[in-house]
Amino acid sequence: MSKIQCLTCGGMAEVGEALSGECPYCGCRVEFRRVSSFNGIDRKTDLGTLRKLFEAAGSKPKGDKGHLPEEKSGMAVALCYLLAENFVLARKKLARILEDDPAEPEPYYYYALTLINGRSLSAITMKEAREITGFLQTAMAMDENFVFPKLLYALLCIEYYGANDLRSPDNGTELLEQLCDTEVDHSELELFKSLVNTQTV
Repeated sequence: MSKIQCLTCGGMAEVGEALSGECPYCGCRVEFRRVSSFNGIDRKTDLGTLRKLFEAAGSKPKGDKGHLPEEKSGMAVALCYLLAENFVLARKKLARILEDDPAEPEPYYYYALTLINGRSLSAITMKEAREITGFLQTAMAMDENFVFPKLLYALLCIEYYGANDLRSPDNGTELLEQLCDTEVDHSELELFKSLVNTQTV
């Protein structure tokens, strides 16, 4: 491991063996918060090693040089599970993070993805739809520039609420139109497609 992709400017930050660092282009802190953060590593060879490093960093005592708070280390471990397509363990890890009331949008979005787990949006239950809607609305409120919660929310409005003749919380078609020309990260899109069965996009 030597690089982490910056979520602010998209630049690659050299971090050596560290689990976080500073972007040389915009000065922002870089850490493993999204699937796209892993774009600078070889997933086939480094993913297992990274997961072990994150777990070790989360279990170190506070004040220790290599310590990572549970929310950050847990999120990074959950992402490793997502990338390894172990969605059951990813969901368990994300559920634990959500219990602790995270301050970042990513756990809400990725947990919603694992709840859908490849099913058609029109086939999820009412209880799941309400839960997913709440998680996505929270993620969107926390970071309006994070495209994927908006995309999933728009599809949910169309393919769950609309398809089941239920009152939709928003106009999904209008939301999709707003996202039309938005550039998205390829690795995030691949994960999205693997977990959301949609006919709309």
